[in-house]
Amino acid sequence: MPKKYLNIGMCTDYNNKKKCFEKAKEIIENKKITEMSVKQLAAEIYTHGFIYYRYDRLPKFIKNFSLAKRFYNSCDNGVDLEDGGDRWYRNVVYRIIYMIL
Repeated sequence: MPKKYLNIGMCTDYNNKKKCFEKAKEIIENKKITEMSVKQLAAEIYTHGFIYYRYDRLPKFIKNFSLAKRFYNSCDNGVDLEDGGDRWYRNVVYRIIYMIL
């Protein structure tokens, strides 16, 4: 079966863990994305929303990092999801942000 991809447009709900969990549950239940747990998917959605809606409040020295700029720009068109999740190192970051922030 071919890998599935899904883009969910950015919305303020993705700045809220509970709403991200509900969205992730809906995506998993409808089999729009597979090979991920609800919590993994919620963490990815939340991290994108967290970065997108808080980027302007970051200290200038962080906003100047190319990685921070690239991540913000990738959030600008919504959250790109795929079966099995993102690269392993991004998944680690998603999980840390979801757990801590």
